[in-house]
Amino acid sequence: MSLVEPRHWVADIVYRPIETQLVLEARAKGCRVLDGGRMAVGQAADAFRIFTGRDADPERMRAHFLELVGAEVSRAEESKADKALAGAGH
Repeated sequence: MSLVEPRHWVADIVYRPIETQLVLEARAKGCRVLDGGRMAVGQAADAFRIFTGRDADPERMRAHFLELVGAEVSRAEESKADKALAGAGH
């Protein structure tokens, strides 16, 4: 990241987590960033248009994508907590 400057535009393809180290550091340096979730949603919107001939609603798709990723994170955190409780003998 030492070569990255605020004039750069940084894109990440990783979408779990949305806020990767690359995204966080680039944003902190003042760069414009595209997180992996926006990349995935953009590709999905383009594919929808190609296959159906209709325009997609990328903001709606992004909101749903974030809901799905958030629900997945919540389930993983619950599972970790359950395992910790089971390991503690509760």
